[in-house]
Amino acid sequence: SPSSPCATTMSRVSSVQSCDTIVYDDDGRGCGAHAASRATEHASSFQMKASRAKPPLERAARDLLRAGRFQDAMAALERATHVVDAVRDGTERARCANARVMALRGECFEGLGMRGDAETMFSRAVREDDANADAWCGLARLAHGERRFYDAMERYRAGVRGYECAGEYERARDARRALAAAWNEVGA
Repeated sequence: SPSSPCATTMSRVSSVQSCDTIVYDDDGRGCGAHAASRATEHASSFQMKASRAKPPLERAARDLLRAGRFQDAMAALERATHVVDAVRDGTERARCANARVMALRGECFEGLGMRGDAETMFSRAVREDDANADAWCGLARLAHGERRFYDAMERYRAGVRGYECAGEYERARDARRALAAAWNEVGA
C-alpha cells in the first residue's frame, strides 16, 4: 500500500486521522501515541498550511492544465523543474516537489495525447513519492483507457488513499467515482 514519508511530512499530523503513518515533530522525529493524539487537535491548521504550500510555478501550471493549455503548462513546468533541481538536496521535501512536477508533466503529456511519455512521468513520480495521488490517478486513467480495469482500480485506490492522507477529500471523491466507473466496466 502506498505510504511515504512525503505524505506524512506534507500533510503532517492530518495523516494520523485517516492513514497508518507516523506523526513527525518539527525535527523530523517520530512522536509517540500521546504526542500524536495531542497533534491531531491541530490537524486542520496544518492541512490549511499544506494546501497553501504549492509553489507559484506549480499553481500556474495546474491552472494552465485546467484551461487546456498543455504547451504553456509544459513551459511553466520546465521552469519549475529547474527550480526543483536547484534546491534538490535529497530531503523528503525536495523529492515530493520533484514528484509533483513529474506528475504535472505527466498530465501535460496525457493532455497532448502522448500516452507513453505520460506513463513514464507518472511512474517516475510514483517511484519518487509513492503517496503522490495525482500520479496514481494518472496511471489509473491510462490503464482505464486501455481497458485494463483491474490495474486501473488498484491505481485509483492508491490515489484515493493519497488524496485522503493529504486532506484533499473532494479529489478523493472524484477518484472514487472513477474507481466505481472502472468497477462497473469489469462487469459489463
